[in-house]
Amino acid sequence: FEACAPVLSLDRLAFQTEWFKAFYRRNYDALMVKSVYENVINDVDSVRTWMEAMRRGAMRMNNPASSDSTSSSHRPDSVTEAVSCEEGDENINFMCPEEYHEQNLVDSILDSIFFDEVERRKIRSDPLARLLISNKKGKYNFTLVTAMGVITEGKKGTELQTAIQRLEKERGVVTIRSDTGTARSIDYNAERIEEAVCQAVEL
Repeated sequence: FEACAPVLSLDRLAFQTEWFKAFYRRNYDALMVKSVYENVINDVDSVRTWMEAMRRGAMRMNNPASSDSTSSSHRPDSVTEAVSCEEGDENINFMCPEEYHEQNLVDSILDSIFFDEVERRKIRSDPLARLLISNKKGKYNFTLVTAMGVITEGKKGTELQTAIQRLEKERGVVTIRSDTGTARSIDYNAERIEEAVCQAVEL
């Protein structure tokens, strides 16, 4: 990690090299797994319910014969029904992660959020994902510009609001919502994004 920083400071285009891109991708996937793992363990927002529904959905998709034969009394029809730990369930239940080993949870996360089997195997065998390495604690001089308003409420949107607030509180990362609009032209939304970038530069 520390070796990449000086390389990038010497050559701003170093990230285009194959080895740098490959390492960046590995870190991206590892941090995604780490983020989901921490949110499950810390019971953040509705992540446990969401992951449990994802796990059961993945099981049905990967083993349709098995899921079809499962008693309907043990198959939730909606996310809200997948909210409690079931006794005798041999599979990991994200509603009670404290009952399982760390690495077994990682395996279940990979099975639930990655669709491609080849990609799952690749990440599963990667030590970066297994080590669950966090970013260094502290405040970061970093600003995010979002354009989620293309399909919602632009600058007034509330998507990911709790996550954005948590990110600023814990990491000092500021988020600016660009005032993009639904069904507006590409040029219009591009201009709104440029305005948000200019605002970020002035911070």
